[in-house]
Order: sequence, then C-alpha cells, then structure tokens
Amino acid sequence: MSRNVEQLFNILKTRSGNMELQMIMLNYRKLICLFGLLVGVLGFVMCGGDEKIQDQADPAPTATSIPIPTATSTPSPTPTPIIIEKIVEKIYIYVATPTPTTKAPEPVATAAPEPAPTAAPTQAPTAAPTVAPTAAPTQAPTAAPTAAPTPTPTATPIPLPTPTPTPTPIPTLRPTPTRIASTDASNAPPFPNTFLGNVYIGGSAAPDGMEIFATVATFQTQFAVVENGKYSLTVGPPSVGYFGSTIVFEALINGTPIPAVETVAFQAASISPPTYLINQLDLHFP
Repeated sequence: MSRNVEQLFNILKTRSGNMELQMIMLNYRKLICLFGLLVGVLGFVMCGGDEKIQDQADPAPTATSIPIPTATSTPSPTPTPIIIEKIVEKIYIYVATPTPTTKAPEPVATAAPEPAPTAAPTQAPTAAPTVAPTAAPTQAPTAAPTAAPTPTPTATPIPLPTPTPTPTPIPTLRPTPTRIASTDASNAPPFPNTFLGNVYIGGSAAPDGMEIFATVATFQTQFAVVENGKYSLTVGPPSVGYFGSTIVFEALINGTPIPAVETVAFQAASISPPTYLINQLDLHFP
C-alpha cells in the first residue's frame, strides 16, 4: 500500500512541474507579444508624424488627363509624450504582475485495496513408489597374498685380533775382563790411568745403573756403574808394552756394546810428579 501511495505522489509531482513550465512559457509569450505591440505603436507614431510633415511640405501631384478627386486626409492626432509614458507604464504593470499559478491539488493517499485471500489448492496425495530391493553384489573371494620368504641373515665372521708375540729377551753379552800376564823382565805392571766425568746418551744424561768398560788392544777393564750421570773407570794394562795404545770406552745399551765418541791413548803415569794418574773426560754415546 505504501508503495502505491509513493508512486501516486511521484506522478502528481511530475504533472505539477509540467504545469509550472507551461505557465512560464505562456508568460514569456505574453512578454514577446507586448514587446512587439510596443514596437508597432512606436513605429506607427513615428511614421504618422513624418507623413504629416511631408503632406504639409510636398502636396501630392494630380493627374492632368483625368481629374481625380483628392481625398481629404484626416490628420491623425500626434500622441504626446504623456500618452507614450502611460502605454509603457501599462505594459510594465502587465509584465510585472505575476500570473496566478493554479496550485495542483495535493494528492490524497488512496488506500490500496487489499487483495482477497486466495485459497491454496489442495494437493492430491501422491502414492509413494515402491522401491524394489536391490540384490547385494556377491563379493569375489580375494586371494590371500603369498608371503615372501624371509632371507636368512648370513653371519659375518668377525676377524680375531692376531696376538702379538712376546719378544724373547736376548741375553746380554757381558764381556769378561781379560787378564794378561806382564811381559816385561821385572814383572811390574805400569801405573794405571783413572778417568772421571759425565756420561751422555743422545745429548741427555745417562740413566743410573748403566755399565761402562774400556779396551786397550787385547786388554779389557772391569765394569763401572753410572751413578747420578757420572762414572769412574781405571784402565791398567799388565805391561809397559801398552803405552801409547788407544783406549776405547764402551757402554752396554740394550745388551749391545756401543763405543763412545771420545778415545785417548794409554799414558805412562807417575807419582812424582803426579801425571796421568787421574784424568777428567766426559763420554758421549749416540
């Protein structure tokens, strides 16, 4: 219903707008007609005044052959400025006066007729179709998968460590000191030469307990034991025939006799003055 009323208001509003537009056009047409009438009156006034002056100045010629009765022209009254002002004032009043506009009647809301209730059609009951039972598909038997044989793991032999043979200690070949009989006539052995000093192996002090001995030609001395890195060894051959022979100092290192770098000659020692009895000598072994 409200929708119908709204449409009616829109239609009336459109018609009222068209009527106002028509009234405006009518006023413009009236104004144009009055303007044309004013121009015509002014032209007529001006033309009438000039014709009167021309009539007074130049009389109209008359035909010589046939005498034509000359019509006596009635002089038109010349409008005064007061008459023109009144005409203009009337035109202005006519134009300025607004034309009464007929106001369109306000639309009256008309109640839309309520539609009559339509009876709903009664639906005839439809018989439900009977569903035929569907036969269940017979499932084909599935073949049981054949179990793959599990490979038996092969035992990997673990290599046994080879036992390291225990080295058999080599017996130390300890040379036996040689006793040589004196060959001189007196059977008196010469005075021995005694040697003292430090012992080094590979540049380091020799360990305690290492054994050192010396040889002069075919003669070998007794063994001296190293203590605190020092030694004391006496070399005393049996006869004076060993004078000038080379004395070789040796040490037992891991059971093997190793000669020292230093060598000296066997000298004839004396007590007065004491010479070559005690000699300072450091031994170096590789």
